[in-house]
Amino acid sequence: MLVTAVALTHLDGGSFPPHSDGRAVEVAGISVQRAMRDAERSADAASTRAGSGASAAAGPAQASVASPTAPTATAVPAPTPEPTVTTAPAPVTTVTTTPPPSTAPVSEPAADTAGQGDLRERVLAAIDFPIEQRLPGWRIEFLGERRGYQGLTYSQERLIRVYVRDDFTFEHLVHVTAHELGHAIDIDLLTTEDHARWNEARGRGADATWWAASGAEDYSSGAGDWAESFAWSQTTEGGWYSKIGPPPDAADLAVMADIIG
Repeated sequence: MLVTAVALTHLDGGSFPPHSDGRAVEVAGISVQRAMRDAERSADAASTRAGSGASAAAGPAQASVASPTAPTATAVPAPTPEPTVTTAPAPVTTVTTTPPPSTAPVSEPAADTAGQGDLRERVLAAIDFPIEQRLPGWRIEFLGERRGYQGLTYSQERLIRVYVRDDFTFEHLVHVTAHELGHAIDIDLLTTEDHARWNEARGRGADATWWAASGAEDYSSGAGDWAESFAWSQTTEGGWYSKIGPPPDAADLAVMADIIG
């Protein structure tokens, strides 16, 4: 800038000597032109240096670094609680010494064989139990065949009925009669404690079901097993029908004898 001002002053102000020729002016003009070019280059260079200096002063450009994105938190669903299973308590069987009410005995036909009375006496004589002494008031009747039944015990009437069939052997009749007598003994002589003791002797729970429904098959009940076991104690040739377990052994029969007394 300073060099350009001096050159222009010399060119426009006529400061050159009066005797200078045109060459001098031309030279001067060339000189001025060169001076102007030099000045322009100097100015450009200075401007460039000034720009560079400004850039340097500003410092290096900062690289744009993207801020890391915070991870998105995904809510984890709470675990569903397992349903509470409530186990219902097993029903408690109440044992009673009172048998279910018996059905009133139906009117039965008379025995159809002339020797029925004698048969009854022989069967009762084969049973080793003092019926009249231990079961006072009980009656035992031998009647003709009744479809679906071999014997029935009516607790309220204190009555036993044995239905005789032509194909029954004597031992089988003893077994049937003794089975019904076992029910009569149970009704008159046994207690709740006796029921529990017999159940346990036969491998059942002390409070296992004892009585069967009136008129129902009793081979799956405690009372039916007791009656079958009493029949087995009188004869082992009449069959075995209890579904509670096998025929009683010597230990079971000893418990039975102790219960009856």
